[in-house]
Amino acid sequence: MPVMPTATKPAVRPKRMSLDAVTDGPRAEPWVILVYGPEGVGKTSLVVDIDDHIALDPEQSGNHLKTKKFPTPLTLQDMYDAIETLYSQDHRYKTLVIDTIDRVEAMVFKHVAEKAKFKSVEDFGYGKGYQVALDEWRNLVARLDELRAVRRMNILLLGHTFIKPFKNPDGPDYDRYTLRLHEKAAGFIKEWSDAVLFARYDEATTKIHERDAKVKGISTGERSLWTQRTAAYDAKNRFNLPEMLPLKWRELEAAMREGMKKETP
Repeated sequence: MPVMPTATKPAVRPKRMSLDAVTDGPRAEPWVILVYGPEGVGKTSLVVDIDDHIALDPEQSGNHLKTKKFPTPLTLQDMYDAIETLYSQDHRYKTLVIDTIDRVEAMVFKHVAEKAKFKSVEDFGYGKGYQVALDEWRNLVARLDELRAVRRMNILLLGHTFIKPFKNPDGPDYDRYTLRLHEKAAGFIKEWSDAVLFARYDEATTKIHERDAKVKGISTGERSLWTQRTAAYDAKNRFNLPEMLPLKWRELEAAMREGMKKETP
């Protein structure tokens, strides 16, 4: 009589979403920080003091600084190639700096236009090009998230500002500083970031003449980072940072470490 094969249980596919993988409490995950502000305020100088960093510098604003960086990326594919290099090759780098994201946006626009055989992102018509560009931003962010998850790299984004009228539903309209990206991309990048920090000179106003209503701006020369939203600019953070910090990496890093020790409500 033939021997019947013994039935075996099917192999259990390992799953990430298991009870053994449940964590309790805050975890020190690689961060994404966006620092933006007017030209010349000193955003790029932050990079010098970041340990084990490497930069993608399409702006070429760090040429005068002692920083580790890739060759200047000229296309979005150059950006993707550099990210793939960091993902697939062994290295000691812990932070990727992108300086600036508004220059990256120009690459995104060119990339999606050429892919569609258009001359410009405007050629899609009726604002459709900016939605296509947003999808490409999502692709870029997904690759950066892989660096964070697998290579445990932090991401520092630097950006410029422009002044834009704000339609205030609760009162008179006013001008405010805005990240120099298309509004779709700006909203997406700010939402993705763990901290959005506004860099500025410390400034005040004084009357030109005691009897004159005109005032002039004066600066102390000090530069600062602001961590909470105001009517003048957007800002946020998940590190329990104080409202204002000096525009110095060591002090920002120390404040982040201290903030992460505090119990999150």
